[in-house]
Amino acid sequence: MDERPIKRRGGRRDDIASEGVQTFNMTAAELCEHLRRMTLKSAAYCKRYERRRWGGEYE
Repeated sequence: MDERPIKRRGGRRDDIASEGVQTFNMTAAELCEHLRRMTLKSAAYCKRYERRRWGGEYE
C-alpha cells in the first residue's frame, strides 16, 4: 500500500494509527507482522523498531 522509504526516526506511529491500530498493547510478534506488512521491510527493521520503542524488553 505505502512503499515510501522511511525517513522519520522512531517508526511510523501516525501511519500505524491511520491503519486502524489504536494502541501499542499488542505482542511484539503482532507489531512486527503489522509493520512488516505495512513497510515491506525485513525482520531487522522490526527488531530495530522494537528496541527503540521499548528499550529491548521484548528481545
